[in-house]
Amino acid sequence: MELYRECIGSGAAVLLIHGALSDHTFFSGVAEYLSKSCKVISYDRKGYGENPLDCQADYSLAAQAECLSGADEFYCRAWVCSRA
Repeated sequence: MELYRECIGSGAAVLLIHGALSDHTFFSGVAEYLSKSCKVISYDRKGYGENPLDCQADYSLAAQAECLSGADEFYCRAWVCSRA
């Protein structure tokens, strides 16, 4: 599945993962700040924000993680997650 994402900055990558009640815009200010020293990737999890909701899809945490596996652009040194 192709996930909506935004990448800014360059260097070592940091992936920003939003919580259940938000989308990639949750980290806008943080992304802008971090982009001064690294590549920042913020994305919408499956079924959130710019990604379509499919009532038949699996939205478990395991399924959400599977969406990231194998995608080279999501290879990062650190992940920042929200609790919302």
